[in-house]
Amino acid sequence: MHPQLKWQKSLLAFALLGATSAALPGATILYEPFDHYGDHVENFTNGTHISEHTGSLKMLTLNPEKPNAQALKKPIAIPADLQTGNFKYSFLVNFRDDKRQFSANLNFFEKSPDGKGKGKTASLTAVIDWAQGSRFTGYNCKSAHPNVSTLRKYKHNYLPNRRWAKVEVRVFKGAVTLWVERDGKMQFEASTRIPENAVLTGLNFSSAGSIQLDDLKVETYQPAGTVIPADGITLEVPAEGLRFSMRTMVPNTQVTMAMNTGSEKPAVYTFQSAQQQYQTQELQNVSKLVDGKLVTERKPVNITKYLYDNLLTVSGPGAKDKLYTRPYLQWRYEDHQIASLLGDWDRQGTDAADHTFEFQIIGNQLWIDDNFYCNIPGDGPVKSIKIGSGYPWSEFKVLPLKKLENSLTLDVPLPSAFKDHFPTALCQENKGTYMLECDGYLSRSPFDGARDCYLRSIPKAQYNRAIVTYSMDGDPEKSTDLTLRLTQFNRNGGRSPAAMAQATMTLPRIKEGEIRTVEMDLPIGDIQDIVFMEKHRDAMDVEVLGGLYEKNQYYMGRYNKPAIRRSSVRVHGVKLIKSPATLMIRNGILGNLFYIYEDVHVTAETAAVRPGNYTLVWLVKDSDGNVVEQATDEIRFSAAGEKKEIKHTFRKRDVGYYEYTATLKEGSRDLVTFNGSYVCIPPDTRKAGYESPYYGWNFDGSHGAFKGKEQWGELFKRFGIRRTMLRGKYTEEGLKEYKLLQGQFPYNSRGTDADIAKRIRKLVADSPHATQAIIFHESGNGPFPLELIGGKTEITPEQEKRDKAKFDQAMRLARLWRENAPHIKLVIGNSGESVGLIAQLFRQNFPRELIDAMGEESVGMTMPPEASTAMAYWKLRELARIYGYKDLMPEACYEWKSRTGRYATPGTDFSSRDRLIALAWGNKLVPIGMGVEYDNSYYNTIWCGGSFSRNPLTQPRPGALVNCIFTQVFDQVQFLRMIPTGSLTAYALEFKRAADGRFIYALWTARGHVKGAITFPVGTKATHITTLGKEKVCSGTEVLGPVPFYIVADKKMESVQVEMQRTFANEPGDPARATVAAPMDNADVWTLVTGEDKRLIPAGNSKFLRRPGKFTVSTVKDDLKGDCIEVKLVPEGDCPALISEYGFLRMKTPVEIAGTPDTVGVWVKGNSSWGKIFLELEDADGEVWLSAGSGGYGCDTYDWPGLMDLNYDGWHFLRMPLTAKSPVKNHSPGDNHWQWQRERTGDGKLTYPVKVRGVGFMLNRKS
Repeated sequence: MHPQLKWQKSLLAFALLGATSAALPGATILYEPFDHYGDHVENFTNGTHISEHTGSLKMLTLNPEKPNAQALKKPIAIPADLQTGNFKYSFLVNFRDDKRQFSANLNFFEKSPDGKGKGKTASLTAVIDWAQGSRFTGYNCKSAHPNVSTLRKYKHNYLPNRRWAKVEVRVFKGAVTLWVERDGKMQFEASTRIPENAVLTGLNFSSAGSIQLDDLKVETYQPAGTVIPADGITLEVPAEGLRFSMRTMVPNTQVTMAMNTGSEKPAVYTFQSAQQQYQTQELQNVSKLVDGKLVTERKPVNITKYLYDNLLTVSGPGAKDKLYTRPYLQWRYEDHQIASLLGDWDRQGTDAADHTFEFQIIGNQLWIDDNFYCNIPGDGPVKSIKIGSGYPWSEFKVLPLKKLENSLTLDVPLPSAFKDHFPTALCQENKGTYMLECDGYLSRSPFDGARDCYLRSIPKAQYNRAIVTYSMDGDPEKSTDLTLRLTQFNRNGGRSPAAMAQATMTLPRIKEGEIRTVEMDLPIGDIQDIVFMEKHRDAMDVEVLGGLYEKNQYYMGRYNKPAIRRSSVRVHGVKLIKSPATLMIRNGILGNLFYIYEDVHVTAETAAVRPGNYTLVWLVKDSDGNVVEQATDEIRFSAAGEKKEIKHTFRKRDVGYYEYTATLKEGSRDLVTFNGSYVCIPPDTRKAGYESPYYGWNFDGSHGAFKGKEQWGELFKRFGIRRTMLRGKYTEEGLKEYKLLQGQFPYNSRGTDADIAKRIRKLVADSPHATQAIIFHESGNGPFPLELIGGKTEITPEQEKRDKAKFDQAMRLARLWRENAPHIKLVIGNSGESVGLIAQLFRQNFPRELIDAMGEESVGMTMPPEASTAMAYWKLRELARIYGYKDLMPEACYEWKSRTGRYATPGTDFSSRDRLIALAWGNKLVPIGMGVEYDNSYYNTIWCGGSFSRNPLTQPRPGALVNCIFTQVFDQVQFLRMIPTGSLTAYALEFKRAADGRFIYALWTARGHVKGAITFPVGTKATHITTLGKEKVCSGTEVLGPVPFYIVADKKMESVQVEMQRTFANEPGDPARATVAAPMDNADVWTLVTGEDKRLIPAGNSKFLRRPGKFTVSTVKDDLKGDCIEVKLVPEGDCPALISEYGFLRMKTPVEIAGTPDTVGVWVKGNSSWGKIFLELEDADGEVWLSAGSGGYGCDTYDWPGLMDLNYDGWHFLRMPLTAKSPVKNHSPGDNHWQWQRERTGDGKLTYPVKVRGVGFMLNRKS
């Protein structure tokens, strides 16, 4: 003991007792509670004294007279016979002010390596809770173990004043760590290394602020458990496998595992704990200059926060991932959920350093915490493993082996947080779609540390069945739905919800506590790309949840997400059953897009998991659903692992679209079914070369699209596409074999004028036959030009500045193009409909010689082309007329239109109608959809249309054939005229084809089917061609519908006359099943209501401009419907063409609708005016609902598909969905096709029974 400290005999005896057992872990070397002294001790420096806390409890208090003053004149000395290099030093500290310059000083003696020399002394300082965090200094700490906790941003706030906290310094075999008690838990703060032969000789403290210390203790130390030695440990791996656990013990420790498979080099995997980060907003003082003065205000500021030691990073061959021991927050949870999780953070898991990771190696499979991680590469199974640690106290332990997988079965363990069962009621979407094309739910990993999902990683295989053991929680308000699915979620970009083999069942309700099993068949053939074709990961995912999302979010889809209604099902176990034989189908050629003279075939690759007799059954159907081919192949496997390849050549090869199934069977049981398709296209007779307008968007690999000219080049050629995006990677010369050139040169605005000019010359050199360049791309619109509706746009000073900036930019770029490539036509706009942007330029008299076309790039969504594509063009042309740009025309830009197939109104073809409108307007660029459905979260967007299923499956959709036929029929055509049909929503366009001089006609309706009488001169040869390429001789009577058909004739058509009553068989919902709630056969029981209705006031970006109108109402007799109510618009004053006029018919006494209807509708005789109908209901709570849009994106752009439009002639039952059970789907902004506004006087829920309150109408003077 130090001679100047007056130790009490009891303390001395205790110390000597410690000396006799100092070799044992945990033996006490020194203990000082400061309870046996007076106020001052001789060794104390000025400012240091003993003070009492309560009664007989005392402590050391330091009130330093100068910064960093030491507490003791000389350090507390450790007797030589008690000095050790493996110890734990602890004490209590209490900060009494805000000064944070406190250090614990440790003195060491470093013995000479040979034991003969004098050795040397050194000191190590533990800096505790300083501004930069905690750290070690001295003793050559420049070579300290990497330590991310030294920066406070990774850690915690300061320790609170006047509250005791424990501090520990742990030293073992030269590894030193610092731990501080925070929130009742010892937290790792810093680490370093000292020589292993250094022993502790003395202790002291220093501080700049007032502190108190108590309960100093030094004891011998050795980590618990089996420690990984410094030179590592080698474990032999038996044939049956090896299971062991590992705990790093210290944050940021690196552990390596070298797997020896007999290869020349082992496969080395590195594990290291790390921090996670997340972003949030906090109110902070933000200063800015206002009129020359510095003004400070509180504003939300985006900040990044760090959570320490919550994950283990993993890297190695075939593996790079993060193993979270608490939930991964960023991009997985919404802000309020993150706040809730952080409020109970310690219960969400363990620190990564404290987590016991369990590893299992079987063959060459690596499992971590019962999740399959990867296949270890090498020449055979793992024979031995060497484990090394950056610190000498990482623990490991050999465990009993778990047999999870047999030849045909796999037991899926419960998530580690659940011992007995997993309640599916925990499952929820959490963070779904964000940033348009990202989705947290679809990007999850089994290693995310989430405790609200049953998501496990398993080896890839064709699991075709699952056996689930389950019970229920007894809650009658919950569903009894159970879903099991196989997929492979991807961290980067997410996974398409279409790439899932899943089954959902509604189970019979059982009593709480009762346990049952259920078998589920899985359509595993739907994800053969995940199982066999994707090579970037060895694992796939299995997930168990309740029901699936009952609704749908149009703009950003929510397919295959958890249901809103929670399920009562509790899962106790899952066993996956492998198919005894496997099946994979390979396309005959990319996209299965065959010329009719080619070998139309696919190849089946089969393999045995167990020997046996199997059959492969083929079934082919045409586009009408007729079976056109059946075939069976017999397969016999004599041994497991045997493989057989079967080429199947399809007999049906007429021009057309065909769907087929290939089903692998064992006896009568279906094992694996693949659903495929192929297309047969006619020989290429196109004559157009570089002048062809047909363009194809090209992601060149992004979002899973076709990558490389060898893929998309040949498909473009077959599609008749001649223009695409070269993306600076390709040249026209390099794509000569595919006849491809640049569609439009992209927006080129970066850098100086010289930079831009250089790029212009390079672009033109790469694609000399290109003809157009765009100026602006999604560059923002100005205000809607009121000049289009007879007004004058009010321009604020701020808007004037924006207008000038846009004008100057357009002038600069246009002049550069004219100077460097004067032959290139300049398309300016390309920001949605572009009317606001174009008006910005027109108001400032943009030079006509610098603009050749007005660029339009609206997406189209689910709106009929006649009300979106044609309307957008009309507005641009009308704007040009108003401002005196007489001959300026609109032009499509390269991202023009997106018609996602899953949102299409049944029995329609909006894409072909878009293109026909573009040709009629004389567009020199006509985009054609050629791509794939995307394989990531981008699938959920409205931009996921495609002619093929996701890559690498690439099964053609009907649209692939439609596009090929279109470009062939409309090759080198010139628009001549629009032929009157007798109806404003029945269309007949006439073109002339240059190559053969024939006349090409396209006929269709905006809605419904109607007979039309078509006349040609006598002797005309006319062929009727469907969009799918079926041909027949044109008759005098044809049926026009929402899908166009074409007529190729050698003489001009004379006339078309359609009937005035249509049929609507393609629209879902049977009017015959409707029950009449409120007859509209007597105008006397209805009241005409005119005047402004706030619910119908257009929003700023509305597609509908409307005002109250004047109407007459009367009872009339109709030939088909008898007595009905006729509404007539009474024109009063001028009304611009874009403005509709509205009114309401209200029942004098609302009528209750019996039951709980899921659909409501009204019979309306249309007049092709493109007017619109609104339905008004009152629920049981008295809240009034109006079918006028739900708000959100698009605001009141109600009913995008036009289900309530008067875009037809004759009678039709217009209907609107009320619930998700409705057969009517209105793909518009809003959840669940929900197109209803409310007064917001109730609880926001439609409460039955409901009453009919009224019918609104919006009519147009012109259409």
